Amino acid sequence: MRLRDDIKLFEVGTDRFAVDMSADGVDYTHLYTMNDATAMLWEAFHDKDFTLEMMVEKLCAEYDVTPEVARKDISQMLSEWQSYGMMA
Repeated sequence: MRLRDDIKLFEVGTDRFAVDMSADGVDYTHLYTMNDATAMLWEAFHDKDFTLEMMVEKLCAEYDVTPEVARKDISQMLSEWQSYGMMA
């Protein structure tokens, strides 16, 4: 799997947003809010191929979460990112 290279993560205060930069200028209709965990995963994997298990390992290393819970949550997150067109 791979994330789109033209979606960039921005931090405004304590909030993080992924912004679709593919159009001429910034397209604010494609602005995605991220929490700390999803932003951490985006930053860790935005420029490389990855697997679900790589993300599970990273999340478990950074947060106190079991692999089962991480796998379920990340699977849901990736499904949402796919439906939003955030995956390459």
